[in-house]
Amino acid sequence: MVHDGAMDAVNIDGVRKLTTNDALQSLKLNVDIKNSNKILTQLISNEENFIRERICFGKFIDEKLVSRGAIMSIAGNYASVGAFYTIETERKKGYASDIIKATIMEASRHSKNACLFVRNNNSNAINLYKKLGFICTGHAWFHDIGTGLSP
Repeated sequence: MVHDGAMDAVNIDGVRKLTTNDALQSLKLNVDIKNSNKILTQLISNEENFIRERICFGKFIDEKLVSRGAIMSIAGNYASVGAFYTIETERKKGYASDIIKATIMEASRHSKNACLFVRNNNSNAINLYKKLGFICTGHAWFHDIGTGLSP
């Protein structure tokens, strides 16, 4: 899906760029942390690197991170956006929309278009992306390299 990047820069309440200080909260969004300290330390380090290497945004409610997303890469006229996730108890409240809007606004500063990839069976995400101005441009080729996941 592609977005043309035409969106006014607005301040979105509760949304800000993530820093490495947010790594633990970001990690807790979609990982059940019940691991040893060694594993936890590695997971936090991975999340810090993810945040450090990308432009990431988070939606905070009462200082708790509830939703996040990122610009994954920028190449020519396209910024690939993704890693959108909202904790299950906070879904259907517009938080993902806020994160996607912030990500698109930032992407428009670096490129002419924002694009993303979504599994074809993720109808909730597809509907949200369409509502926010993304259009489906076709299908990507996919090869499972041992994950057991399908597009």
